[in-house]
Amino acid sequence: MLTDFGCASQRPEDHIPRPRNAFILFRKHVVDAKLIPPEVEIRHQNISVVVSKMWAEVRDGAASAEVI
Repeated sequence: MLTDFGCASQRPEDHIPRPRNAFILFRKHVVDAKLIPPEVEIRHQNISVVVSKMWAEVRDGAASAEVI
């Protein structure tokens, strides 16, 4: 039986959070390294759009390197 815990305060103490996926780690790296300067974009929604385009370019480059 699945239980829906609506917020963190309702989760059991022994709850193990899901690990971050590769995109989330990539986005965190881009934000932490300030690869998108705050003067360019402040809203995290727009930062996510820019990072997703960067992610797609990196993934395309990696895929073409694997073919060789």
